[in-house]
Amino acid sequence: MRLAHDEIKRLVEFQLQIRESLGAKPTMDYPKWGSPPRSRRRSTRRSPEGHRGRRNADKATREAQIGALKQEVAGQLAERFPTGGAEIGRAFDAEIKKAVRAAILTEGIRPDGRRTDEIRKIWCKVGVLPRTHGSALFTA
Repeated sequence: MRLAHDEIKRLVEFQLQIRESLGAKPTMDYPKWGSPPRSRRRSTRRSPEGHRGRRNADKATREAQIGALKQEVAGQLAERFPTGGAEIGRAFDAEIKKAVRAAILTEGIRPDGRRTDEIRKIWCKVGVLPRTHGSALFTA
């Protein structure tokens, strides 16, 4: 391990020398994508039933319910924030993420209804492809 570590140090030093000889690129300033607290608060207040649909065993149904709720909230807030369509969507997504994390941490329940100590049922089959080495099929 020590021998490998010493070699890696040499390689990193070489890379730093190359970078220095080529000159450093100027760093770019990227816009922040955070949503203003005002639209985030309104997104939370306008979400009926506290983000309904965030818990459903069927992922497609759960995502469809959240998508419908997102459209509903965006429609309600569109007249107050006419240029903030993307901003409203980001605020809504951030609030859903917080609500899901809070449910996992406080209630111990994941969005699909499993508890944090439950493992998803899985089915496995090995040797699926006859001429390959190590083929397998996994489904949940």
